[in-house]
Amino acid sequence: MTSKHILERAETALELAQEFLLESEDEMFDEDEIDEEEENESESCDTKENEATTPVERENTDDEGKDRKGDSNGKEKDSTTDPKSKKSSKGMGKKLKSLMGVVMQPLGSKVNWKIDFNLGVNASNQKDKSGNKVNSKIEKADAPRNPKKSEQLSENDKKIASLENENKRLEKIAHKFLDECIRLKTRVGELSEVEAQLTAVKADNERLKAELLEQQKLRQSLAENLATQTEEHRKEVKRLDEELRVAKTDFTKLKCKSQEQEQEILRLRKELEALSTQHANLKKEMDCKAEQYLLEVTKLNESLEQIETEKSELNLLLEKLKADLQIAHEHNTNASTQNAQLQQKMRAMENDKNMIALQYEASNAKVSELRRAIHVLESNAFTTTTAQTPSDGSFSCPICGAQFTSLANMQLHAEDCNA
Repeated sequence: MTSKHILERAETALELAQEFLLESEDEMFDEDEIDEEEENESESCDTKENEATTPVERENTDDEGKDRKGDSNGKEKDSTTDPKSKKSSKGMGKKLKSLMGVVMQPLGSKVNWKIDFNLGVNASNQKDKSGNKVNSKIEKADAPRNPKKSEQLSENDKKIASLENENKRLEKIAHKFLDECIRLKTRVGELSEVEAQLTAVKADNERLKAELLEQQKLRQSLAENLATQTEEHRKEVKRLDEELRVAKTDFTKLKCKSQEQEQEILRLRKELEALSTQHANLKKEMDCKAEQYLLEVTKLNESLEQIETEKSELNLLLEKLKADLQIAHEHNTNASTQNAQLQQKMRAMENDKNMIALQYEASNAKVSELRRAIHVLESNAFTTTTAQTPSDGSFSCPICGAQFTSLANMQLHAEDCNA
């Protein structure tokens, strides 16, 4: 259930990232078209004014020419900054795609690991079928002589419970990681709102440009009749010039505001890139920890195989020396000391495994399978639960009466019934 939930949330995060990339590319394409239209309109206005001005008003239009040069320089600067913003948006899109790929990667590795582990457990269960009948007889004889093993079982159960708690904490960390991806989508929505405000400001700029063109046309018509006009008409022309200057100042103020908003957008994009790089680094660290965990698991499997071989050898020795009680007792003490040493090694390995499990998000199912396998191997030597073997070679559960072909499967089922 947890893997399905993580997969669904990762898919939603990937869809949100793809939508953001498509929207950012469309908006950059629209901004390029708007900038080209503005440059063409400004050039056409300059050519019309130069053709229509008379020698008398050329002196008045010198200042306006300087202002236009400043505006054109500002546009050129804006146009130079557009490719940088394009590059930053493309880089941010690549980083988001790589982040989504990394989010989806551990799920595949988790499935492969689980399949390999289940195959190993099934193979070990098949090997144990041949020695189960002999082990059941020895368990009856050894049960009252090994009281320490029950205490060791309780300690193992406590450690397993602590491992389950740590695995739950790792699941919470995975949820926080995906919540962080969704929070990035909300930040992208805020950026889109700021860009919408910028488009509104540009629309106001276009409106002011249209009004400016109308004022320039009126000024040109008045300039043609300037020689024949009276002093009142000349005052009217001056008043219109003042209004034109006021409109230009308003236009420059709006342009400054738009530049400030663009700088704010760039700052927010840089923050988004920093967050994406931080998540990528965290994911790399988690992958390294996962590889270390797999190495430790292989070591544990090898140690389990060694324990099985040693137990088989001890069982053979006990069967051969069963007549002599004193010699059998000495071998039993030697076997118990060896088992204690092996269990100490297993504790050390489990401690190392606990350190690795703190940073691995999908270890709950794996550790539970390993716990059950170890519990079955340890319980073969001193369990008191036995089953009657009918003539057909099947085993029945002493609690519910279910039939099983192997003693190991029946013991696993009996543990579930007791739970």
